[in-house]
Order: sequence, then C-alpha cells, then structure tokens
Amino acid sequence: METEVKLAFKDKDSLFKVALSEDFRKFCWDLDPDTMLLENSYLDTNDMKILKRNASVRQRHVKGLEDYFEETVK
Repeated sequence: METEVKLAFKDKDSLFKVALSEDFRKFCWDLDPDTMLLENSYLDTNDMKILKRNASVRQRHVKGLEDYFEETVK
C-alpha cells in the first residue's frame, strides 16, 4: 500500500517554506534533506489513451551521488 500527499503552491518560495519547516522535517523522521535533480518524463499516445484510462507511465532519472533510472506505471 502506498500513501501519497500532493501539495500545490503558488511559487517556489512557498514550496520551500513548507519543505524546510521544522514540522515537515519531523514528519520526515528529522532527516536533513539533500538536493538532487529529478528529471521526469510522462509517456502517452497522441490521443492520450493512457490518461483516459486514469493511468500514467513515468520515467525518472535521478541525478545525485549515484545516478539511477526508474519507470513507474500507475
């Protein structure tokens, strides 16, 4: 089972205000966040058949200490 919370922000400053807050860090087990680059690509057909099925296909490239790739199908 997976739990996901999606938050939307009007600007980058608002996002970082929450992400770097003490409450958020405690929620994330008091970890010190590191910066890494996530490149996401979402795949679909020209007529959006995957999205119309309420599904998604994401390819992610994580650039950090070690680069890796993953694909997620929902």
